[in-house]
This record gives sequence, structure tokens and C-alpha cells, in this order.
Amino acid sequence: MPRAVLNTQEQLAAEVARSTSDTVDATVRDLRVAPRCPDVDPARLKVGRAGVALVDGATRAPISAVGEALPLDKLPPTTDVSVTPLRDKDFRLLVAVEAPDGRLLVASVPVELPFAPLDSRRAEGLVLLDRSGVVAKRGTAVPPEDQPLLEIAANEPSIGSRAGQVTVVGHAPVTSTHLTRFTVVSATKAVKEGLVAEWPGLVPSTAARTSVASRPTRTTSARCAPCWSNWSRRTATAPSRSSTGPGRPC
Repeated sequence: MPRAVLNTQEQLAAEVARSTSDTVDATVRDLRVAPRCPDVDPARLKVGRAGVALVDGATRAPISAVGEALPLDKLPPTTDVSVTPLRDKDFRLLVAVEAPDGRLLVASVPVELPFAPLDSRRAEGLVLLDRSGVVAKRGTAVPPEDQPLLEIAANEPSIGSRAGQVTVVGHAPVTSTHLTRFTVVSATKAVKEGLVAEWPGLVPSTAARTSVASRPTRTTSARCAPCWSNWSRRTATAPSRSSTGPGRPC
């Protein structure tokens, strides 16, 4: 497998993981600022969130809410901020922030993989997963025979890449402190050494260059023999010229 293909998948996975982390961190940061306003209104915070509620910190009863009904029973004890992954339908984060007066601002935030140009002809796809399985995906799914690559990636804490039977994957951890133990996987179809020309920008491998260099040189055929003989006699008395220069016989 060309190292350039592996490197490309590692870089894409790392960039998507970084973007996912930034999105989650920005959402939590915005919600942490909102409770400082005495007249906080969940409706003003609805953009980009499935649901927002202002909750009594002691009873967990909603004071005001907008959007989807939030599973407040899933909230852990909150002292500052908590982020709870929800898997009941589309993958979301239940973010709870404690206000100075003891109230809680709670929001359900959908988590989607950032947009990336994916080529279906190369079976390119992106996956967000943890040890429990895939929670979000975009593009072409990893085929069944290479599903074990996802399990390995979910347990790998660092950036890396692997080649399966028909798929190459790169993986990178999501580094947000609010979304831990999650991994982004970038996948594409495996490419044999002899087919690297199908991938623009890749440098032919050493093996490919060697195979070209080792090809036998062209021999003169019977019909070219007179031409070769005449050329040999001329060059015997003429000044030295390159064997690849003008006048070389066919």
C-alpha cells in the first residue's frame, strides 16, 4: 500500500476530528455564557440546537423550554457543566450548564461530521464512533470484511492508519474535553502498488519505478537491420553523438 495513501487518510481523519472538537467546545462555551444573563430565554438559544430548556436545579423541573422534549432524567449531578451523549435516535449531546442562581440551562445538540468532499468512486467515507459503535457517518460505509478496522480504531488513542482487505482507513481521536473516547475514521478503497497512477498527486512507488527500469530494451527487427548497419558505419567515422540523439535507427 503506498504510504502516500495512508498519510492522506491520517490527515483527513485528523482534520475532521479537530473540526468536530472545535464545534463541541464552541457549543459548550456559548451555553456557559448564557446563564449569566438574568433574563435568559431558551428561544434565543434554539439556533443550531434540537431543544433548549431552563430547568430548576433542585427539582429538575423545566421552567421554560423550546424545541424537542429533553430527557432530563439522563442528566448527571451538575456542578459546573456536563455533557452526556444521547443515542436514542440521531447522535446528540445533552449539555447542561449551571447558572449562578442554581438553575440549569440544558440543550440538546446534534453532532454531525463536518462536510468534506467525498468521492463515491473511491468508496470514501467518514465515521464517528466510540467503543460502543458508530454514532455518525457520511459517504460510503466500510464494507463488512473490513469492519474490524473500525473496532481497532475505536480503541486506538493516537493518529494512525491501517489497510484492510479492500479498505484503507485513517483514524484520529476527538480531543475535546467534553467528548472523550470518540474517534474519527476516514476510509477509502485500497490501492495496489501498480495502480497508484489512479490517484492524482501520488508518487509512483519504488517497486513500480524498478519494474519499469527493468524492462528489456527494444531490439531491432529483421526489417530494421539495414538501417542499423548504415547508421553504425556513419557513426564510426563521424564525431561522437548521444545514442539517444537524432539519427538513431528505429
